[in-house]
Amino acid sequence: MTSSRPADPFIRAIVDHLAATGGIPTGWEELPVEGVGRPVLAGPGGLVVLAAREPASPSVEAGLSRPWRDGRHDERRDRRSAFQLTAELVGDVVEATTGVRTTCAPVVVIADDHTTLIPRGDDVPLVHHRRLARWLEQRPVVLDADQLARVRSIRPGAAAGGTTATDASHASHASHAAAG
Repeated sequence: MTSSRPADPFIRAIVDHLAATGGIPTGWEELPVEGVGRPVLAGPGGLVVLAAREPASPSVEAGLSRPWRDGRHDERRDRRSAFQLTAELVGDVVEATTGVRTTCAPVVVIADDHTTLIPRGDDVPLVHHRRLARWLEQRPVVLDADQLARVRSIRPGAAAGGTTATDASHASHASHAAAG
């Protein structure tokens, strides 16, 4: 993945392993969205941005809802976690670059076989790394063949409709800053 920020090495290793072993389902592939710093997968079920919960991560208590709220952000931001905002950015960049309007789903991939899956306060899905392929396959189809081909045409720094992924990312960051 080409990015101005390196991806989390743990999730990077999971995605590389899935790609090398054929664990990414047919029709899905990694999409190089610059500046995101996380793997993005594109397929018939849309866009998915991945983060990992490493085995050494401490558990979050079930009673903690929205642990990121600290009262210093505007109301719109308080309703979404940083990871949800990252997924929204990916959708905005892909739309600005390709003209395909779609959303991006954030997903936390769990690597530890002994971790209890406690729902997050922000409703981001938790998926065990061994079930990620099945989870992707079960997503409802939201992109037709033409839309998916346009989305897959994104290449780092390559112009698509006069806009590069980097230009679209900067424009999206600016619009979010102006709105906040």
